[in-house]
Amino acid sequence: MRGHKTQQQQQQQQHASHGSRPHTPHANKPQTPRADKRDLLTMNQAEVDKRLKRLRRQAKFLDACFYVPCTCQRVRLGVESLVGLVPVIGDFAGVIMSLLFVSMICGRFHTPASIKTQMFLNVALDFVIGLVPVLGDIFDILFKANMRNLELIERHVKE
Repeated sequence: MRGHKTQQQQQQQQHASHGSRPHTPHANKPQTPRADKRDLLTMNQAEVDKRLKRLRRQAKFLDACFYVPCTCQRVRLGVESLVGLVPVIGDFAGVIMSLLFVSMICGRFHTPASIKTQMFLNVALDFVIGLVPVLGDIFDILFKANMRNLELIERHVKE
């Protein structure tokens, strides 16, 4: 079997003849630390403000982006409240949106376990009470779990 080359030998010869190295999935990407995982103490104030602004916008979208007519703009509801009007499926979709928001907060700031616990309790309370047909929808509009979670992280950042 002198004239036959194994597949590995053929690949090595091809790479050697082209002057390139074997393909690895992440060979061309630079290895830099992710900015999301940096400690809150190492971020400058502008970066913290930028992240908080983005989180405020997302919390407002989920919990308070629409005014309810005839309430003098006092009662606001968001996408999560609207989706929650669909029985059961809407409540599951709402809890998924809230959990994604909490994971986004925890990914952008190193959040202590006590604050994470409070955030998850807010989401769980919103979900469980939201399962009750009419009262759950009213509770969801008034409780605003995502806005509460935003307030928790803003207090943490100020400290």
